[in-house]
Amino acid sequence: MKQRDMILLVALVPTTLAALLLPTTRPLAPAPTHRAPSPRSAVAGEALDVLIQRNEEGGLGVLVDQDNTIVTVTAQPGLRVGDVIVGVDGDPLEGKPVGQCLAPGAPSYTFSVMRPSSAEAAESLERVLAQFLRDGASAAAKPDAAAALCFADDDEQGSQAEKLVASLEEAGASALPDDEALGAALRSGFWRLALVSQQQLAAGGLTGYGLAPFCSVRGSYQAFIDLKGEQTAQVVEVVANANTGSCQIAALKGTWHAAAEAGGVGVLERYERTEYGGQPEIGAATVENGWACTYLSERLRVCRLHGAAEGEGEWRVYVKQPAGDAQADIGRLLEMFVAPIARDGPPDWADNRLGGGGGGFGGGDGPMPEPDAMR
Repeated sequence: MKQRDMILLVALVPTTLAALLLPTTRPLAPAPTHRAPSPRSAVAGEALDVLIQRNEEGGLGVLVDQDNTIVTVTAQPGLRVGDVIVGVDGDPLEGKPVGQCLAPGAPSYTFSVMRPSSAEAAESLERVLAQFLRDGASAAAKPDAAAALCFADDDEQGSQAEKLVASLEEAGASALPDDEALGAALRSGFWRLALVSQQQLAAGGLTGYGLAPFCSVRGSYQAFIDLKGEQTAQVVEVVANANTGSCQIAALKGTWHAAAEAGGVGVLERYERTEYGGQPEIGAATVENGWACTYLSERLRVCRLHGAAEGEGEWRVYVKQPAGDAQADIGRLLEMFVAPIARDGPPDWADNRLGGGGGGFGGGDGPMPEPDAMR
C-alpha cells in the first residue's frame, strides 16, 4: 500500500457531509449539477422501506454523505448508520442527492434503503469515519491529520464518534480474528493513533509527554515486531514543545503477547523502557496496556481497553500505514515549525535539567510529564 493510499482514511470521501433537512419549510436549494448514479448508491444488501417523520423542531435528524449513505441518525429507529438511501416515497433517487427529492414541509417520508451486508456495511462505515476524521482535523486546525482526535468534550460530535465505533464493531463482529491472525495483522505495518474516547490520551499520547507544560503530541505511532522470536512492541510519538520551539521523539519500548479478552481477541502490552529525545528516562515506571480487538480490517483496527464492554468504556481507533510511510510522516512532523511562546526570562527547561532537584530525563532537556500521565 502506497502513502497516497494510506491518506485513504482521511481523504476517501471528497465532499462535505450535508444535512438532509433543516428545521424549515422552505424548499432545499437544488444541486448545481446532476450527478450520474454512484456505484456505491447501488450497493447490494437487504431492501427496506422505512417511515421517517419530522421531529419537533421540523428536522429529520439524518445526515448523509455524497452517496446518500447515512452518516448519523437520531430519533429514526428504522434507520442505521451505513444504510444507503435509494428512494423517497417510491421514487428512485438515481444518483440525485436525497435532500433534493424531499417534498418541502411534508410531515413524513418513506425512505427506500439498502442495508448492506456486514462486509459492505463495514466498508461504508470506514468511509464515513474517514470523512469524520478529516472534518475533525480541519475543525481542530490540524491539517496534517496526524494527531489523535477526541470529541469527549463535544456532546454532538462525541455521540457521533461513539456511534460510528459501535457500528463498526457490530459490522465486523463476524470477522474478528483469532490470536494468530491478529498477530499477523499487527505486524503488517505501523499503526497511527487516529481517534480516541479519552481527552487525556489525545492530549498526552501513550507516552504521556504531551501533558507536560507547553507540549502537545503531533502524532502517535505503534509498531509490533517479531524480533528474533521475541514479540516486541514500540510506541513512537512526536512531541512539540512550545517552550523550546522544537520537537522531540518520545518512545515506549517493550513486549506484547496475544491474550483472550471479553469481546474479542486481545493483546497485553508491557513497556519497560521510556525514552525522550533518544535518552532513557531514569526510574520510569513500567507501562502496561491491555485491550481487546473489536474491529479489524486491512486499513484500521478498533481496541477496547480492559474492562470496557462492547459499546461502552474507553476505545481507540488506529489507522495502518506501511513502515516507510510512517517513518516519512514522523520525519515530516519533526521538521514542522513550532511557534515558541513569548517570554522575557530564560526558558523553563533550564529548571528541569538532570540534577535540577525535580528529576529529569537522562541527559535531555525534555518536558516533565504529570506523575500519572503514563498510567
